Amino acid sequence: MSTDDLSKAPSTTRPIPNDPEELRRDIEETRRELADTVEALSYKADIKGRSQEKARELRDQVAEKARLVRQQAAAKVPHSPEEARGQARELQRTARDNPAIAAALLALALWLLVLCGRRGRTEDSA
Repeated sequence: MSTDDLSKAPSTTRPIPNDPEELRRDIEETRRELADTVEALSYKADIKGRSQEKARELRDQVAEKARLVRQQAAAKVPHSPEEARGQARELQRTARDNPAIAAALLALALWLLVLCGRRGRTEDSA
């Protein structure tokens, strides 16, 4: 291919340089762009790899969430009998200060116990 043929080549973004050094730089830049394009296309084509990557991300997120939940649960559980007694006293005070709420919660608990008892009897007779 002659230099006349090169200068007649269709121009996509810029004219073909006449200077050999500028032409080399242009070729290198085009190679880098092509390499980036090939890399992007191969990433898109690697469905298995992308799904494994997404699974790893989700697994890490779930593990982090579980760690946080364990940490929060451990912070709420009494660590000593004295602490448990203190929480029980606080609950008693709250029930004393709000008798209507305490009565409603007690009624709900009793209703649930009766309901569970009835289910057990109907399953036994079946």
